[in-house]
Amino acid sequence: MRIFDIKSAWVNGTAQIRAQVLPDSCREPLELWYHFEGLDGPLETDADPFVAAMLPSCMLDNEPCIVDGHVSKTFFDNLPWAQNVLDDWYPFLKPVTVEARRHHIPRFDADAAGVGCCFSGDVDSWYSFLENRPQVTHLLTVRGFDIGLDNDTLWRSTRASVGAVARATGKRLITCETNLRHIADRGRAHWSPAYDGDFWGMCLHGAALASCAQPLRNTIGRIIVPSTHSFHQLKPWGSSPRLDGFWSNDGLDVIHDGCEADRLEKIRRIAANDLALRSLRVCHNDTGEANCGRCEKCVRTMLELYVCGALGRAAAFRNHDPFRKLQRLEVPEHLLPHYQALLRAAYRIGAPDVVRSLETVMGMRFSVERTLAMAVRRARRAQAAYRQSSRVADTHGKRSFVA
Repeated sequence: MRIFDIKSAWVNGTAQIRAQVLPDSCREPLELWYHFEGLDGPLETDADPFVAAMLPSCMLDNEPCIVDGHVSKTFFDNLPWAQNVLDDWYPFLKPVTVEARRHHIPRFDADAAGVGCCFSGDVDSWYSFLENRPQVTHLLTVRGFDIGLDNDTLWRSTRASVGAVARATGKRLITCETNLRHIADRGRAHWSPAYDGDFWGMCLHGAALASCAQPLRNTIGRIIVPSTHSFHQLKPWGSSPRLDGFWSNDGLDVIHDGCEADRLEKIRRIAANDLALRSLRVCHNDTGEANCGRCEKCVRTMLELYVCGALGRAAAFRNHDPFRKLQRLEVPEHLLPHYQALLRAAYRIGAPDVVRSLETVMGMRFSVERTLAMAVRRARRAQAAYRQSSRVADTHGKRSFVA
């Protein structure tokens, strides 16, 4: 893979940086871009963010990364360590050679540099922000990861909500819009066969967050990446305390934060802050509300707030009742530890109705209503799969006839 033609621009208050990316399997280059608002000037043209974004893809294809540009010395020296971690976790990712010109970036004075916190308004980012609030100077919010570039409505509402938090807490908001997932996430990228699995979650999203922060070295010297898992839940994952620090460069320290707390402990911290309870956003369904109140993540978060005694004060979930949705909720296996923690908490607070509902959802108690709901859901999925396969077969048949 080649990374070349790195350019920076300042257009009507928006700082832009872009590069051409040419995988070995492509005839034409792809353009990877980032647009930032909330900065005071243009960005540098180091290649660090583009290498961070594309390195997992290079490892998947076992092709070297050839860079026509400069990377910082610290970042270059860290790359073998980052690759060793990914290779240790995932045998399908192979360490590759990175060829680039190295140079040293003078560091800011530690007392003068700003501190950024990746902030979407969800549980993990609220916890890390509250725990580090005195030193945080900037909130960094990204469009193009969970919020699609085609979803203007959800982006506007998220930006307004996060902007209100920044103003209320005296912080500066930096927004980043990027097509990184369209280019680097092999589960979504159109230039190659789709990866059969969660490439974003497993391999990429920590590097992607660092990639969005690396161009900001003239504004911040540290970026806080909120943890997904607590220390006792750690597993191979794209953002991890074992991995994220290796995306640091000469001008930016990447700090993985929050592993000391599990999700319920984070909720308890949030429950003590009225602004957080008003502004909490865990949902990316475009329903016109901050949270839809129906999806698994919304229902689980409301239950967590309930067992922490804060659901009644959580304006972010006003007019939503988690218990109406719980019986029909489908819980993915990898989320069962969260429900086990909820069950223990429900026992502790003496909530037998919640205990029974959770035991039903976790398959520990039989329910006719739930059994019927799951059967209907499976039938609908089978019907949808049949229709999809019929359309594909029909399309292939027409192509064969034309041929």
